[in-house]
Amino acid sequence: ETMPAVAHAALSVVTISNSFKNGVRFMITAPRAGNGMLELYDTNGKKIKTLYQGSLNAGLNYFDLSLPENSRTSYVYLMSMGEQKVSGQVTK
Repeated sequence: ETMPAVAHAALSVVTISNSFKNGVRFMITAPRAGNGMLELYDTNGKKIKTLYQGSLNAGLNYFDLSLPENSRTSYVYLMSMGEQKVSGQVTK
């Protein structure tokens, strides 16, 4: 897949690790208001959980994920909104 020519019209995800709370914050920028879904998978592709499914505001949306305290596991997130999908790795 190629990136859309208009950058501000693209769905984007930034993850911020919070080692004090054993978690990760997802900063999701939605190009418009609408329904979206944020899912978490293990590195083998097995779905762990749906972190969020529902209405997103246009602009910034925040979701927090708590991880087990001594977890060293990597996860993969998949954010989808309409036809747009963004994935990436979450490492604590």
